[in-house]
Amino acid sequence: MSDDERKPYDSDDGEGGKSDLKVSYTYWDRKVKDVPAAHATIAPVRLESQVEAKHDPNQGSAWNTAGTWEERNITSHMKRRLEETLVGLDVEFAHGDLRTSELSKCDGEASVCFVRGKKRLGYEFQLKVKVDGTVIQADGETRVCGYVSLEDVSDHSGGDYDVTVTVEGSRPADGLCKSSLTAFVPRLKQHIQKVVEETKNAC
Repeated sequence: MSDDERKPYDSDDGEGGKSDLKVSYTYWDRKVKDVPAAHATIAPVRLESQVEAKHDPNQGSAWNTAGTWEERNITSHMKRRLEETLVGLDVEFAHGDLRTSELSKCDGEASVCFVRGKKRLGYEFQLKVKVDGTVIQADGETRVCGYVSLEDVSDHSGGDYDVTVTVEGSRPADGLCKSSLTAFVPRLKQHIQKVVEETKNAC
């Protein structure tokens, strides 16, 4: 379309004069409805709210809707729970008092994996629990100290950990302490398994 066609013009009346008829094109002057003014305030809409409302944390992250591989490191969480659970336990001891006083070693790592919508906990630790107490004998009380070391505390060991019990000293009181710690091992394993089950449900 030429410039002359876009501009209004006066037609000739055939006698050299100009007609009063005005002709113009209004195609480019159409109005578009429902367009907000430039100064209007548009409230933001949080689209992810619908995703969050339907998301099950046991199926992985909200972004991982396809259920592909996802892994989270939960080492610090599990180490903290092991220490909270294994320290302060009373050891059954007929000759005095024994109690776990410290988790002197807690090496390893833990993670939770989501594969095709299924959650799996993986972990592997080496633990050493310190035990302090008193042995009461006819000649008086004797302070004793011992350790329970647990190797291969992992998701693939089936609870069959490598366990070593040691005591500081070779006195008769130390022998009594070692016997009690050996008998205490199954209970210690139960507490470790408790942490494992809690972690599976919490992460």
